[in-house]
Amino acid sequence: MIEHYVNQIIAMNILADAVTIIDDKGIIQYYKVFQQEASPFAPSEIIGRHFLDVFTNINPSESSVLKALRGESSFHNHFEVIHKDGSRHEIVENVYPVRFEGKIIGAVCVSQNAATSKKYLDINLPKATAKSMYKLKDIIGNSPKLRYLKMQIAQLAATDTSILVYGETGTGKEMVAEAIHGLSLRSNKQFCSQNCAAIPGGLAESLLFGTKKGVYTGSVDSPGIFEQVNGGTLFLDEVNSLDYSIQAKLLRALETKKIHRLGSDKEISLDFRVVAATNEDPFKCMESGKIRSDLFYRLSTFVLEIPPLRERKEDIPLLTEHFIQAHNEASSKQFSGVSDEVLAVFKQYSWPGNVRELKNVIESSAIFAKSSTIQISDLPYYITKSRSIENKEHREKNSANFLPASTSAPSYLIPDVIEQLIRDGATYKEAMDRFENLYLDSCQRNCSNQTHLAHILGISRQSLINKLKKHNLRPCDGTRDG
Repeated sequence: MIEHYVNQIIAMNILADAVTIIDDKGIIQYYKVFQQEASPFAPSEIIGRHFLDVFTNINPSESSVLKALRGESSFHNHFEVIHKDGSRHEIVENVYPVRFEGKIIGAVCVSQNAATSKKYLDINLPKATAKSMYKLKDIIGNSPKLRYLKMQIAQLAATDTSILVYGETGTGKEMVAEAIHGLSLRSNKQFCSQNCAAIPGGLAESLLFGTKKGVYTGSVDSPGIFEQVNGGTLFLDEVNSLDYSIQAKLLRALETKKIHRLGSDKEISLDFRVVAATNEDPFKCMESGKIRSDLFYRLSTFVLEIPPLRERKEDIPLLTEHFIQAHNEASSKQFSGVSDEVLAVFKQYSWPGNVRELKNVIESSAIFAKSSTIQISDLPYYITKSRSIENKEHREKNSANFLPASTSAPSYLIPDVIEQLIRDGATYKEAMDRFENLYLDSCQRNCSNQTHLAHILGISRQSLINKLKKHNLRPCDGTRDG
């Protein structure tokens, strides 16, 4: 039966130099060699044969394959392969039972050349960059709030104080951290960024502080991020997502500049700067218990707040131009910019996703744009929908302000009137007459006399009288001649 599942088994991204699949009767159904050193056989020599007939040096009572076929756990073995030319290679083999609907239908042997297997077992943390990717000039904008932010960054970079960056999602917290590093005396050292919310549960301590060999099964002596970034800057984003126990170790590391690897009593002295960040108000995080108060006060020697895009909309044209240029450099489809109408929509929109959202909107709009200028029709639906809602609220507000406060005032809105005229199939003249009727009716209700109303409307008094008669509207209250 196992031969029906060969494709599924070999598609499991197993790192191997050779893979052997054996059915529940011990017959080799599949054999693939990726590195010749891992096996002295060719597939045609052994497929269809019993594995004990092929590997004659195996003791059946000690066979890991037979143990796997009995349902026992996988096995890790070392053995030597002797090739026809007399060369010898040490092989590392793992054997796994294969179950289908609770029944064992075979076993899989994964073999590796011991000389090359170390490259698979020696797992290192991502290399920290030697210098920051973003500079101060990469923070786009010329609004007063952004100019003030850049001034703060330049001043703080010259110190070695701890900084807590507060900014909503998409405001560019990591960019600010990299700009600080790039202007600091540590700029020629490493910069490492770690999103604390992305660390799987239980791995934060080993990832940040490293591990000692043997502290858990398979663990090796491994440096953590703090050791990797020694001499440089460590950016911890969403630090409020760390468990309290890890926050306590982080506090100690900040205060003493010393760390202990997981499972080790040895103290390691380090030199580093930490820039932490939250996407929530840090003071509220402390009050709600998301950040320990002692860690908060240690991190927040200075709280650097990044203004959201809605509070610096004068920067939108510069950002739009920047993202258009970035798109043009990366794509063969070139754009000269966005239409004036699109720019007006951008300035009106609230941008809950901030600068990142603006960048994504421009990129997605560029995909569907039919001309060299991005138009309203190219924007994502939710942007134009938001615009329609805001425009409707604006119209309703203005209509309410325009209509008289009297309870006898008619309760109509221009959009409703237009829709009704369209449904009625009104001609252009009929529509204009209707609008004139509504306009005069609303205006004359709040005016004390006809002379005053005529002056406001910019027509003669006699013309006003004629129009009121035409629409069967009563004259203004009060003295007729003003």
